[in-house]
Amino acid sequence: MNNKGFTLIELVISIAILMIISVPLTNIFLFSTKVNAYGREELDGISAAKKYIEEIKASDELFNVDNEDGIEYKGYKLYVDILGVEEYSSNEIETGLDFSEDIEVVVLGQYNIKHSMDGINYTFLSTPDVEMEFTDKKDFYINGIEVIKNHKDNLNIGLYFDNITGIYDFTVRNFTNYAMNLYVVEPDLKRYKYSLDILNGRVNTYKNLKLNQSVDISPYLLYKIKIDVEKDDKYITTLNGTKRFDY
Repeated sequence: MNNKGFTLIELVISIAILMIISVPLTNIFLFSTKVNAYGREELDGISAAKKYIEEIKASDELFNVDNEDGIEYKGYKLYVDILGVEEYSSNEIETGLDFSEDIEVVVLGQYNIKHSMDGINYTFLSTPDVEMEFTDKKDFYINGIEVIKNHKDNLNIGLYFDNITGIYDFTVRNFTNYAMNLYVVEPDLKRYKYSLDILNGRVNTYKNLKLNQSVDISPYLLYKIKIDVEKDDKYITTLNGTKRFDY
C-alpha cells in the first residue's frame, strides 16, 4: 500500500532541518535589526551634536560647558570641550596700539611687581611668578588677591616691563564669557625673558607694544569645539567644529 503522507521519521528530520536553517537566519535578522537601530541612533546623535554646535556658533558668548557630567540634549548626553587655537590667541604688533585698561601690572624687577587700577594705589608682589584669574563670578584675582569685583565686561590689562633683567612667568585663567585682553608693553632694549601661559578661556594678547603709538586692527580668536555623544552610557559618535569670536 502506497501512503502519500509523511512518516514520523520524515517529519522529525524535516523539523530538524528547518531548525538548522532558521537559527542562523534569525540571528542574521536580529543582527540586521540592531545595526539599523544603531545606525539611526548614530544619525540622530550626530544631528543633536550638530544642532548644539550651531547654537554655540550663533551665541555672542562662549558657553561654559566643560562639564564632567555632560549635558542632556535632545535625548542624548553631550560631553563638550572648547579649546582656544593657540596661533590665533595673540597678535604680534610691530608699531603699537592705543588701548584703555582696567588695571595695570608693572614689572620693575625680579621680585618687584606691582599692580593698580588707578595708577596711584599700587599693590606689590615680591615674586617673579604672577597668576591672573577671572573667575566665573566675574571677580579678578592676582596671586590670590581680589583686585576687581563683579566686572561684567571684557577685562583689559596693561602689562608694562621696565628696563630690567630677570625671568618671569605669567599664568592666565579666564572662566567667564567675557574676553581678557592683555596688552604687553616693552622697552626697546629687552634684557629679560618671560613666559605667558594661557590655561583657560578667551584671552587675547597683544605683544611688542610701544608707548605713544597706535594701529588699527580687528582682533579675533578661534576656538575648537569637540563633542562626544553618548546615550544610555554608550558611546555613539564624536563631532568637531570651530567658532570665531569677533570683538
